[in-house]
Amino acid sequence: MKLNIEKPAQSVIMDGVIQDEPLAAAGRGRGWLHKELVKLGVTKENVILKQVDKHGELTVDLYDRSFRICV
Repeated sequence: MKLNIEKPAQSVIMDGVIQDEPLAAAGRGRGWLHKELVKLGVTKENVILKQVDKHGELTVDLYDRSFRICV
């Protein structure tokens, strides 16, 4: 019997600091993260928390607002 274990969402930015281990666990790199931040028009310093789930859906909490975007 094969178990289907879901990966938890990975916190790739916390308090404006890139978290390299969770970023790698999500199968992403700093280049991808930078491109996504540019698309959103934000800098990492404006991000309280950014998570990537198993489907590649991003949740971004900014110091002044919060939103969810699918990529």
